[in-house]
Amino acid sequence: MIKFTSLCYLMSFGAAFYFISQKIDLASLNFDHYLKFADPFWLMDLLKGEELFTKEDLATYDGTQKRDLYLSVLGKVYDVSKGRQYYGPGESYHGFVGKDASKAFVTGDFSTGGLSDDVDSLHTSELEGLIHWVELYEKNYPYKGKLIGRFYKSDGTPTKYLQKIHDRLAEGKKAEEIQQDLERRFPPCNLKWSAEKGKIVWCSNKSGGIAREWIGVPRKFFLNNGREFRCACIQPGANVENNYGYFVEYGDCPPDSDKCYLRYDED
Repeated sequence: MIKFTSLCYLMSFGAAFYFISQKIDLASLNFDHYLKFADPFWLMDLLKGEELFTKEDLATYDGTQKRDLYLSVLGKVYDVSKGRQYYGPGESYHGFVGKDASKAFVTGDFSTGGLSDDVDSLHTSELEGLIHWVELYEKNYPYKGKLIGRFYKSDGTPTKYLQKIHDRLAEGKKAEEIQQDLERRFPPCNLKWSAEKGKIVWCSNKSGGIAREWIGVPRKFFLNNGREFRCACIQPGANVENNYGYFVEYGDCPPDSDKCYLRYDED
């Protein structure tokens, strides 16, 4: 295992090598340069011989101009040559080869317009699915470098577009954590409908799939500034204050009952 001090020396050597090879005048370095050279991940990419591809470069790795098969996902280039039976000319996934067609990984649109790297219109859940594809390629295929363009600049650093994608993913993860916390604190009700009694909501110590020691009573839990609601079980006497919604009792239902028969206008 490389010690931290050894790694620092190695990284310093890598940065020095880069300065010399690129003929960079040290006096011309600005703060942005400093941030980049201080980033150990950027330096590790440099030391492992990461390549930077133009779109024209990548297009030659389509199995016809060059035998090797390369594709890009979110600007990261992988060698999928060992999967020639899937990615080779004439095969099902050849449309991904020689380009970045990130959007099509989650839309399934293999038309010329669909094989695009513009993922702005994707929902957060679709972006998360795209990250799973990146993880799959990281695990199963050799990483070759980065594609200059929408996701990476000519020096290999992320573009604002890619940072925006990362920000959306972080916001999505935070929203998911909030949702999980709300469901833990205020579990969903059980729901049943019958021709005789109509819709019934009730609470149990396992309703909503949330096992707990208390049962609770049903309430309307209004979210998104009151635009929508779900049935939630709240614990009588417990603090139900939160920053995301408010509770309303069901009409014609005793407030301490663990079961409510709903009127049609309360569906």
